[in-house]
Amino acid sequence: MFEYWFISLPTQAGKRLKGESVEDHANRELNELADRGWKALSATRPNVIGPIGFLLRKAKNS
Repeated sequence: MFEYWFISLPTQAGKRLKGESVEDHANRELNELADRGWKALSATRPNVIGPIGFLLRKAKNS
């Protein structure tokens, strides 16, 4: 069994990102989620500026 999660990254999109681009910040957050077992299945970005939506999947612990 799998659990799914749709998340917009970066989660701090409305705040200053300490000199990082939105893509770099989202990538860093996505890597942190991957370390916790989440795998990105798809990515969407409806606007050129703003957060990127990711559909994530993780195996459920039995």
